[in-house]
Amino acid sequence: MNWSIPSIVTIWVGGVGLLALVNFLFNFPLFSGELLPTSLSLHPSIFLSFILFSIVLKWLQNRQQRQRFKSIAQLCSVLIIGIGFFTFSEEARNWNLYFEPGLIQDHPSLFILRVSSFIFEQSSFVLISLATVLLLLIHKTPTRIQVAQTIIGLVLAIETTNLITFLFSVPFSDLGIVFSNRGIPLKTISFIILCFGLLWIYPHRGLMRTFTHRSMFTVRPYPLFIGIIFLVFFNIIKLDLPQDLQQEKAFLLGSKIILEISVILGLFYWTNNRLYAVNLRHQRSKQQLQYTRQTLENRVNECQSYQQKIAVLQQQEQDFRALVENSPDIISRIDRQYRFRYVNPQVERETGIKTSDWIGKTELELGFSEEIVTPWHQVIQQVFETGKQQLYESKFPAADGTFKYWQCRIVPEFNAQGMVESVLTASREITHKKIAEDALYQCVQHEKLLAEINDRIRQSLELDQILVTAVTEVQEILQADRVLIYRFNPDWSGTIITESVVPGFDSILDKSCTDSYLLQTRGEAFRQGNIQVVNDIYTANLTPCHQELLTQLQIRASLLLPICIFPPNSQQEVNSQTVWGLLGINSCVEPRDWQTQDIEFLKRLTGQLAITVQQSALYERLQNVNQELSYLAHYDQLTQIANRRYFDEYFEQEWHRLKREQAPLSLILCDVDYFKYYNDTYGHLAGDRCLVQVAEAISRGVKRPADLVARYGGEEFVVILPNTNTEGAVEVVRCIQNEIQALNIPHSTSLNAKQITLSFGIACVYPSLSSSRYNLIDQADKALYQAKEAGRNGYAMIEIES
Repeated sequence: MNWSIPSIVTIWVGGVGLLALVNFLFNFPLFSGELLPTSLSLHPSIFLSFILFSIVLKWLQNRQQRQRFKSIAQLCSVLIIGIGFFTFSEEARNWNLYFEPGLIQDHPSLFILRVSSFIFEQSSFVLISLATVLLLLIHKTPTRIQVAQTIIGLVLAIETTNLITFLFSVPFSDLGIVFSNRGIPLKTISFIILCFGLLWIYPHRGLMRTFTHRSMFTVRPYPLFIGIIFLVFFNIIKLDLPQDLQQEKAFLLGSKIILEISVILGLFYWTNNRLYAVNLRHQRSKQQLQYTRQTLENRVNECQSYQQKIAVLQQQEQDFRALVENSPDIISRIDRQYRFRYVNPQVERETGIKTSDWIGKTELELGFSEEIVTPWHQVIQQVFETGKQQLYESKFPAADGTFKYWQCRIVPEFNAQGMVESVLTASREITHKKIAEDALYQCVQHEKLLAEINDRIRQSLELDQILVTAVTEVQEILQADRVLIYRFNPDWSGTIITESVVPGFDSILDKSCTDSYLLQTRGEAFRQGNIQVVNDIYTANLTPCHQELLTQLQIRASLLLPICIFPPNSQQEVNSQTVWGLLGINSCVEPRDWQTQDIEFLKRLTGQLAITVQQSALYERLQNVNQELSYLAHYDQLTQIANRRYFDEYFEQEWHRLKREQAPLSLILCDVDYFKYYNDTYGHLAGDRCLVQVAEAISRGVKRPADLVARYGGEEFVVILPNTNTEGAVEVVRCIQNEIQALNIPHSTSLNAKQITLSFGIACVYPSLSSSRYNLIDQADKALYQAKEAGRNGYAMIEIES
């Protein structure tokens, strides 16, 4: 509807311009001077302008108004302005611009030349004005649209004045000129129609807004009214044409009949259209009524459903409130200033603070300590910053003065902007769970310590190391001030052999203590497996001397457990066990309630320590036995020097070492002279004592630790001298001779002296791959034989070349 009138105007203006162009080119008789002799309406410049006007109007009606055609519309508007100026110059200033005369020549009997010039000057003004309007409408800004509509109103007033002058013979201004009633001012009507078309380009903007809102219902019959006006024009025309124009007259009458039929059909169409519009409005009103009724029914149903939902929500709210109010958990809402906006009654039952006192306050304002509140606020702040829920565990004071453990779930609450506005907390008491977890943790630590002690026992039987590990771990696990092990002496006094103490307390390690009660009872109570539990020395039933002893040792609370072992070869019965020592755990500053699980753990620990003590004792005995066996295997029982077996092992060892080092090795073989006669004379016991003295003398003569003296067999002895050449070996022999002489053991049956003497054989060699240690022994034996052949009580030596 908004652009139907501009479409009709575009067709009219373009059609008039094209028809005039056809007549101008082919001299069509419809517009000849005899048929319509009085029309001054169309000049060649005007029909060309009408064609350009139709082009720009078509572009303005295009809703998309593509940018590439905008330049064409602006060019057409500029051409119209140029045409207006050219027409004004030709008619008013007598310029010859090569425009031909009008399509319809002016009749000399109707107009004077002055009137014709005035009319064309007015047409030039209208062309320039309407072209300017087109340029303004192309840019379609509100201010330019208002200016364009104002110009169109001015042009419309001018052309309407011309039309009234023609229809009613009113004098035209002060010129006194009246148009003939026989002509059709086609130019004037076309300009008026063009003005209406331009106004209806933007009917809802600028000055047209008020007009179109009030007269829009009459838009459709406008074309019909235009047709009626043209029909009246045809009736005004007096068709008394000459006889030679009867054909044109018949054509004009046919056109009149066709126009009348078109007007009748237009009236029928308009009437039918109005009836259809009324029926359509009736149907739309009916549909709207049905839609409104359905909408009302839906709204009523929605209201009923909404009321039902409200009732359900109210019931759910009551149920939820009853659940929250009676919940054993503490439920609260906290804002960004850590102030409580809501708390359920459980908080009053747990803390003793009224529910109303919590609202609008923080925990600090309610009297809670800062060390409890600060970590709690840090977790809440983290929820505000991240928007993620958190789980927090801590302990808070209860109404009875004790502390309870709580597990709190903190959930963020968001506002419409997606920001965390507050947090909802649900706290559940987990005291029993926490106690069970702590007990389980303690149990795990206990088992870990027992397993570690067992590993220590398997890896090493060093008792001192195991005891140090035990007291250190127990002190850390039980958080005691001091843990010690007290070992009994045979007289039931004792000494603290191991201790782990917290810095700041006096150490009592290696301190000897004597308890008269233990001396009297000989530890019978501990031997039966009893333990001593003292939570506070000032409230326990202790003897004054015992209390004084504990005070001197800086002990306020004490726990003593016996470490009982079974003697070797016993039946491992309770009556046969003995108290090896005590495991003591002390609290030095304040009283302490010793827990049952701790006592049970310590009982198991003392059992492990008792096993450790027994195994350590067995291990020590085993070591002693092994040492004794080793001694028996390597030393001669009579002379207490190395035997033949140990000599062989040591000789082989030194041989290989000196072979690598390319160092000398000397070997001395010695024999007691005429020892058989000595045994026969003084007896075998005297002979044994003689051998012992000789062995001691030889050992004194050998100075270095690396030298070995061994009994080679019977009355023969051997000396190994590593890193010793022949001269060194001779010096050792002389020392031995001096020691033997100093013994002055009588030997009356000796053939060369009246006391015990020795003969020596010396052999020296640099061990190598080509030499043999057995050859060294053989050479020493040969040297000993040579010494005996030389009269005994001397030495002979052989140096073997490598």
